[in-house]
Amino acid sequence: MRKGYSNQLRLDSVPIEQVTLNLESRDRIVPVLRALQHVYCNRIRLGALRPKDR
Repeated sequence: MRKGYSNQLRLDSVPIEQVTLNLESRDRIVPVLRALQHVYCNRIRLGALRPKDR
């Protein structure tokens, strides 16, 4: 079951748009996180990725 997501920022959190990722790292997760950050920051595309209701 999906949980709701609050759009309101907390005082102790960094906005996703401002998170810096070490692109020189050899970890495989960094490109995945960068792609997710890109999709999140471009919310118009996010709507295009959602499945359509039947």
